Amino acid sequence: MKLYVVILRNMKSKMAVVGEQASTPSEKQLSPIHLSVLDAFKKLRTHPEIGKAMRRRLPIVNVFEIKSHNVKCVIIYVKAYILAAIHKILPVLKKETEKILDKQVYFIGYRRIIPKPPKRSAAAKVHRPYRRTVTAVHQSILEDIAFPSEIVGKRTLYQPKTGPLLKVMLDVSHRSELEGRKLILSDVYKRLTRRDVTFAFPIHEDPVKMVKSVGKGKKKTAV
Repeated sequence: MKLYVVILRNMKSKMAVVGEQASTPSEKQLSPIHLSVLDAFKKLRTHPEIGKAMRRRLPIVNVFEIKSHNVKCVIIYVKAYILAAIHKILPVLKKETEKILDKQVYFIGYRRIIPKPPKRSAAAKVHRPYRRTVTAVHQSILEDIAFPSEIVGKRTLYQPKTGPLLKVMLDVSHRSELEGRKLILSDVYKRLTRRDVTFAFPIHEDPVKMVKSVGKGKKKTAV
């Protein structure tokens, strides 16, 4: 009987340890850059503009670091609905986080892609939401990378050797902020989606000026 009691006690102690590890994951499992982001968020709790929002726990799905054109970039994956909820404070949050980390920071919404099933399979009869398609998810990632600028135009160029190239036009009001980041934005999108993209700004700031310039180029034909 004593032998059985000892075995049961050992089993209970092991189960308790396993349960603690499962319920409270240790910070040793997190990467150094992940811990740096958490420390940055703790410092922002006293910020006058976003301190109240940062006191609540911001669930982070994943954090990793890449290097593009000799610039270190931090990709922070947050759940999509959380990213939409903090949309108002996101410009300040992004700017202050970059100051603390001394790196470029990009907040990306975490979205799951449901692959397109074969036509004759049973899964083809199940409705697949558009937001779960590859096109919709890549479009959302593109908008997250270009933030705070808005995408004002897109064009796909088909090249025989390199394949399709997506050309994205950004809002001119954020030219001073994103002019030096265009190559980095393209590289970040390439790393996340494996697709080529280039970013540019419209030549004319005012659409009326663009229409007038096009009208001047036309020659008058004699009746």
